[in-house]
Amino acid sequence: MKILPVTSGSGPRGALCLGLFLVAARGPVAAEEPTLVAIPDALRAHVPLMELSGVAWAPALNRFLAVVDDSIDLDTASRRAPFVVAMDRLGHLDPEIVPIDGVEKLDDAESLAAGPDGTFFLLTSHSPSRHGKVRKSRRQLLQLKLEGRRLRATGNLDLLHGEYDVSHQLRKLGLPEETPVDLEGVAFHDGALFIGLKAPLLPDGTAIILRLESPSDVFASGRLLDSNTLSVWGQAKLGVPAQRGNPAQPVVFQGVADLLFAPDGALYLCANSPKGWPPDGGGALWRVAVPRGGALDAKLVRRFLDLKPEGIAIAPGSGALTVVFDRNSRDPLWMTWSLGPHTDAGAARRHGP
Repeated sequence: MKILPVTSGSGPRGALCLGLFLVAARGPVAAEEPTLVAIPDALRAHVPLMELSGVAWAPALNRFLAVVDDSIDLDTASRRAPFVVAMDRLGHLDPEIVPIDGVEKLDDAESLAAGPDGTFFLLTSHSPSRHGKVRKSRRQLLQLKLEGRRLRATGNLDLLHGEYDVSHQLRKLGLPEETPVDLEGVAFHDGALFIGLKAPLLPDGTAIILRLESPSDVFASGRLLDSNTLSVWGQAKLGVPAQRGNPAQPVVFQGVADLLFAPDGALYLCANSPKGWPPDGGGALWRVAVPRGGALDAKLVRRFLDLKPEGIAIAPGSGALTVVFDRNSRDPLWMTWSLGPHTDAGAARRHGP
């Protein structure tokens, strides 16, 4: 935004111009570089690990809601407490958590998407833990309703349960029956849910996106996934140059960490390399201009050295994206990214304290 200089004078006109300038300077869109999320001491005291893995805007709270990878709550002595956290437009977390009612445990939450009429969809990884177990608390796709400053679970699906589950879709693509999965992205668009897989990738490095039809009906009925409910919707080759210039491995491939259908009509993807695949040296933001399914033409928007973009949402006003970065035991980062043109698209820079 171009700011005109304030003319001299101490009269009403000068005061008005100065006031407008200060309002603009305090606007919600921050500089388009990753910066630290502010964590108040009261929150840090009972949530020791703040690994932000997904984010969605909640208009009723004038806040972003964000899922935490390890939802440890020292106040309740719970290692898998059901809650999310709230963040304002300037990247400051609230001191109080936002509890989730109707869910006993929440483990490895990876993505949060805004749905219709004040609802949200929360996805856990469905992946094996460090000990090789896939607990029930890790196998959840939740439909949530915001009620005041609490979320209430109105539906719960296990995407690895039933004859036509995620494993069935992977077998149709030629992958082995016992292939483990890592589901990390969920987005609501055009009446359906779109689920991005961090893993597995196809043998040639292609990432997979599934589509879940009429999710509200599926949640309401509580039925298992059937042959008309879940399907493979899109496939994207998210390849970036190897950072160390290995001639034998010039390109490394990424899986979907989160996804979002934006007001500009495009599909945006946060992506990182899956475990067991060659490391990418940092994640990336991708854009699919015409997201019609099938073979998706994804273009690299921005690469982040040494950083993992894990969650993406529409910022208030719909003119920019908000991205959060999980840094494991270090405090997370966040940034905004304008939906307008950028002269440095695809640039790879080193960021973060």
